Amino acid sequence: MTFDKLLAQYEPKVAAAFREAIETTKSSIVLKAIADRLERGDIASTVAALQFEPEAFAALELSLREAFNAGGINMAQSLPFLISPDGMRVLFQFGVRNSEAERLIREQSATLVSNITDDQREALRMGFEAGLSKGQNPTKTALDVVGTLNRITGRREGGYIGLTSRQVEFIARAKENLLSGDPVAMSKYVDLKAVRPNCGQSHS
Repeated sequence: MTFDKLLAQYEPKVAAAFREAIETTKSSIVLKAIADRLERGDIASTVAALQFEPEAFAALELSLREAFNAGGINMAQSLPFLISPDGMRVLFQFGVRNSEAERLIREQSATLVSNITDDQREALRMGFEAGLSKGQNPTKTALDVVGTLNRITGRREGGYIGLTSRQVEFIARAKENLLSGDPVAMSKYVDLKAVRPNCGQSHS
């Protein structure tokens, strides 16, 4: 199987697992608890209350392991045909039951999930601090970051959850320039470079 085919097969699975983790986190949010913490100015406690921990991304970690394993198998199968000096064919194999392969897969997937959760917490911190620094009330700041609840679907929409810290920084600068009323600052908006949404998540 070619790399492009592997990507086409596993990228949607990994993206879906990421989105599901994000939606699960969003659905568990109690807005009043977030606003109360912001009222006290306790950003660290506010971010912690959203429970962005690696455990929330267990399904994503499993998807990453599956994709990593498929890539290893594909690599082994793509190695050239070799014959040993005694005339036997050299067979290359890759399997997750190999202790070294298992360790590598586990460490790689865990590291990726850890990086995601760390960056998510940083993005949320930036969002909360930006709202409060502008003098917004805690509830408005909370809604800007966690999104508003759609009464029909029961899901939260918009907000910063699921965006990277770079994307949150980009959005903050864009808003600041556009809302400044200064023609020079507003013109800077067109010079900002958009950052690709993480795993298909976009800001609305």
